[in-house]
Amino acid sequence: MMTVNCNHIEGRRFVRLLKECSENKDLHTGARLHSEILQRRGLFQKNPYVSSALINMYAKCGDLMEAQRVHDELCFPDIPSWNALISSYAQQNQGHQVINCLKKLQRESLSFDEITSICALKACGSVRDIELGKHIHVEILCSGLCEERNVMIGTCLVDMYAKCGKVSIARQIHDGIQNQDVISWSALIEGYAQQGRGHDALECFDRMLVEDHYPNAITFISTLKACSIIRAIDKGKWIHDGVTKRGLLDQNSLLGTCLVDMYVKCGFLAEAQKLHDQLCVRDVVTWSALITGYTQQGQCHNALKCFELMQNDGLSPNAVTFTCILKACGNIGAIDKGKHLHDVIVSMGLLEKDIVLCTALVDMYAKCGALSRAQQVHDKLSTRNEASWNALITGYAQQ
Repeated sequence: MMTVNCNHIEGRRFVRLLKECSENKDLHTGARLHSEILQRRGLFQKNPYVSSALINMYAKCGDLMEAQRVHDELCFPDIPSWNALISSYAQQNQGHQVINCLKKLQRESLSFDEITSICALKACGSVRDIELGKHIHVEILCSGLCEERNVMIGTCLVDMYAKCGKVSIARQIHDGIQNQDVISWSALIEGYAQQGRGHDALECFDRMLVEDHYPNAITFISTLKACSIIRAIDKGKWIHDGVTKRGLLDQNSLLGTCLVDMYVKCGFLAEAQKLHDQLCVRDVVTWSALITGYTQQGQCHNALKCFELMQNDGLSPNAVTFTCILKACGNIGAIDKGKHLHDVIVSMGLLEKDIVLCTALVDMYAKCGALSRAQQVHDKLSTRNEASWNALITGYAQQ
């Protein structure tokens, strides 16, 4: 009896110390505690709280391989230890690893609990695995977890079905949740926006407001995407006023980017530029949205000016930025600028990774009349698609 009590006390002490290591990202001390735990016979295998704390510690410190190894060394892993591993992979957005764990867990005939279900549904949504998602839904119902009364489970189901493109099922589940909140509404609005159903997304947004659920930054981001889809500029301006009054633009750079993108897609480039200039944080995505807008509106010199200003800010372009600015170069025949960009793209190793960018290069050379360069780039492509062939054919036809 004394041994059991001592093990229990020791276990609580190690759990507390491992939690401190997790919070401080102190992998060195955590590994030392691991060695001490192994020296205490039975503590690792018989105390699930200690093993779970070890897995969590390694995962929070960024060593998922060691977290997996600790789990694999358990003789009889239980739900808490599985949850520790599954939630660790989920937090690192490694959906496929979560699904692998779930399949092993099912082979051991262990029942899901709330934590397992939430992590599993998030993973299925992230990798768009609707069949496994449906299976987990059945497991949830069999385990007695009620989606109507458990708002977290219900919200995760809404999110999973929405991300997998089954928005009608997501809506049905959402409407059955007894205590809907801003998170469940946001998941549904995002699902409609991802499917291009802007009117349905805005209808949900309005209904959420009527039911006195005030939107957060995530809700506003999803709703702005819907405004961009259907060119709902008035609703977009109303959201702009709301987020400005609440000071959200200073706290969330993605919100600023979505607002710039909304104004661009609605054709209000002056407003997009004004907002962009006022943002505290401007990243490559925000600049790319503005550059895309100017290029699409035929204002290619403004696009090139924005590109230079972005580089002056010390920001490195990504594949999307390069694709847009190459289009601008092609439209105005800026062959020298295009050649320079080509060299930069090659030096960054982007040509091997992005067929859209490669096609933009072919198109730029073709529009500038440099057909031999266009043909040369096209011939070196590892993958050629209809767009790259069309760019080349159109170039020859124009000459």
